[in-house]
Amino acid sequence: MTISAYPPNVAVDATSLLVFSGPPNVSVQWMLTGSGLLEPVEAYTDAGGHAHAIYTPGDVGDVVTIAVTHGI
Repeated sequence: MTISAYPPNVAVDATSLLVFSGPPNVSVQWMLTGSGLLEPVEAYTDAGGHAHAIYTPGDVGDVVTIAVTHGI
């Protein structure tokens, strides 16, 4: 299972598309530690095992952790 970010280094005035790749057709819960806003796009992975979220940065220079719990 992986989480990829596009772009991986996001400017303060931009957003990043996050893609979780894991098992197909399971629920996902996104979690953010640090500043910014994390908005899930789907609550479940699709048939290919992908779910998406949008990350908007908060404080400049803040290191964040984004995690996904799946199959809840």
